[in-house]
Amino acid sequence: MCTLRSDVAPHRPAHGAAAVGKEFGTHVRQPYPDSAVRRSPQEKKQLSYAKDRRNSYGENDKASRKNLPRSRARAHRANRHRAHQDLQGAAGLLDVEVSDAADVRLRGRRPKAFVKHPDVPLAVHLRWRLDRRQAVDRPI
Repeated sequence: MCTLRSDVAPHRPAHGAAAVGKEFGTHVRQPYPDSAVRRSPQEKKQLSYAKDRRNSYGENDKASRKNLPRSRARAHRANRHRAHQDLQGAAGLLDVEVSDAADVRLRGRRPKAFVKHPDVPLAVHLRWRLDRRQAVDRPI
């Protein structure tokens, strides 16, 4: 985070490790940004449980790289196909009634949309796995 210093004249910046905390022009560099806070291993673990995600859809986690763009393209392709079909009737000589009817058909239906669902947090995924493991280990 840089703070503005109006009483410092601009000069050449320092280089390398000496630049941390030194003045750059009219700005003063802070040694550590706000996001670079030192955390204990326990805090890191809790953040990992909260922020890390796991695929809950049932597919390989690497498959999303191909399936997400494919699903998005499929929805766009269906919308283009539908628009082309609706406008086919209005092709040819200009007729106001036919073109208005095609426009109403074109705008009357909501376009298909791809909705991306988030993966579950790591804590929820691990809780589910532990519950499932205990259910299997339980005698009947």
